[in-house]
Amino acid sequence: MHAQAPGLGLNGITQEELARFATTLRSAIESGKWQQVEAHIAFPLRVNTGPGRFRLVNRVDFVSEYGQLFGPQTRAAILARDAGGLQELWRGANAGSSPVTVSGVCMSQRCSTVVPKIVAVTPGEP
Repeated sequence: MHAQAPGLGLNGITQEELARFATTLRSAIESGKWQQVEAHIAFPLRVNTGPGRFRLVNRVDFVSEYGQLFGPQTRAAILARDAGGLQELWRGANAGSSPVTVSGVCMSQRCSTVVPKIVAVTPGEP
């Protein structure tokens, strides 16, 4: 078992990186521009559709389904959290009430670069 360096979360992501992710995600949601939100997504995106049920959405489908995936209720739930609350999504706190799940995603085959990304969404009612 390897010890993690101080300040590192899962997969070696620092608290500063998580804070930056939370801040830019809030800005993207506030902008209303799907292109800015898309930069925070790992594809394929898991879309939770009910207890134990989900489907996967690719980048192309994300564009056409953005309004349903990140509808008013989902956006409001994300914006209701401060940056610290969004960082809690990383650790899985309040996972049952959260509209999104964030995880570290490898950006290269060797996984030398890991960044936080939204890996799942549970859309609210439109």
